Amino acid sequence: MPRAPRTCGAVGLILNPILYGLFKWQLGPMLCENGMWFSPEMSFLDRMAVCFIINLVVLAIMTATHPLKEPVQLPVNEKMDVKSSAGAKMAGIVVVILTVILYVMFW
Repeated sequence: MPRAPRTCGAVGLILNPILYGLFKWQLGPMLCENGMWFSPEMSFLDRMAVCFIINLVVLAIMTATHPLKEPVQLPVNEKMDVKSSAGAKMAGIVVVILTVILYVMFW
């Protein structure tokens, strides 16, 4: 986001390992013991998805409460062609579809 404060990157980098540890050793077992989670151990992908969503919410709140006054203007290099090829787009779509399939298979 062009108006996100500069501290968002550092907060995200610091918050994610803390959240992951909490869900791995504290919150995950507590959720499973109380019947709030479907398996005795929260899987890696589920834990990462929950951490990612919490990170997004925290960073969105930071951006909403303390946006930059001026949007960030990134420099443009006119000499470089950065158009995506059809093959790169297709490969990206295949990777996303395969990731979703793996997630569904091992849920």
